[in-house]
Amino acid sequence: IFILLMLLPLTSRSQTVEWDGVVYEIDTSIGEAKVVKATNHEQKEYPILESLVLGGRTYPVTSIETGAFWFCYGMESLSIPK
Repeated sequence: IFILLMLLPLTSRSQTVEWDGVVYEIDTSIGEAKVVKATNHEQKEYPILESLVLGGRTYPVTSIETGAFWFCYGMESLSIPK
């Protein structure tokens, strides 16, 4: 039982979701989501969602990870909500 309890923190508390060329990581332990990367580097517009709904729970998007839009040479706009 002790070994199982030691492994408990290693269980995943995050899930990734892709929407409109943007990958979000939802951290269920803190109830927030962040932008982690773009999948289509040719895309011109990247709209960032204000929040995501997963399993009936709403997760606000609170940050954009450093380098999330590297190599997005076609980018013309990034829409960030309030």
